[in-house]
Amino acid sequence: MKKSGAWEKYDQGILPQMAVDAPEYCEKVLQAGDSRFIIVDKGKMKLFLYDRYGNIEKSYDIACAKNYGSRRQAWDSRTTEGCFKVDGVFESSKWRFTDQWGNTGNPGAYGPRFIRLNTPAIGIHGTGSASSIGRRVSHGCIRLTNSNILELVKYVEVGMPVIISPGPRDMAVNLKENNVKLSVATEVGVPKFEPGTYQANPYPSGGGRAPVATEEGAEELPEAGAETIIEVNEGAQSAQPAQPAESSAPAPAPEPAPTPAPAAEND
Repeated sequence: MKKSGAWEKYDQGILPQMAVDAPEYCEKVLQAGDSRFIIVDKGKMKLFLYDRYGNIEKSYDIACAKNYGSRRQAWDSRTTEGCFKVDGVFESSKWRFTDQWGNTGNPGAYGPRFIRLNTPAIGIHGTGSASSIGRRVSHGCIRLTNSNILELVKYVEVGMPVIISPGPRDMAVNLKENNVKLSVATEVGVPKFEPGTYQANPYPSGGGRAPVATEEGAEELPEAGAETIIEVNEGAQSAQPAQPAESSAPAPAPEPAPTPAPAAEND
């Protein structure tokens, strides 16, 4: 970064700190060249969109998996952590959710767009339940409001790096299971999360605005037919300066049963 001729820009963003906290992630981001990148912060329940220098352009409230820790197996209701890439963006308004018992719901569970990552059974998508945003309620995927996913995909390109960073409770579970995942700082001047803040219990009884359910189940991803693929612009749109994040929706009544999609992806 210091030899790039753009150090002043890098120095204002999060990449210098990422180079210390997670050098392999930083290297992958830098190798992406002109691409923006995304960090999903499970501790803050936020998705951040950054310019190539690590400066925040957008931030969105999210929902993620019910249970703490990184995904270990199918149906464990955890959100995978690590550094990935965007595989594609899909029109998903007619996709349905099918649970592990073969029960299929109505169209709309995945919202209008689905960002598929290069790792099994994980994606970033809209939702048929806006009240779930800000809570840990999904079967593994990362949810945004439908309006936010439609905005986000304007800036997404195939190959864009996506980092999913654990929160402190996730880190405690990972440590207990000897499955440590790297954590990264998502805001300049705000240190990354460290493990040990919470008791290492994969199924905590909850409290707060991120309750954890104990039932099993996993969010299977539908197989996208050719007609569903959205061509991602090679030159994604220029983002406006960072906007304040939407206020998180309170958690009204429990979310209705998730809804299924054409043939779901199996692990």
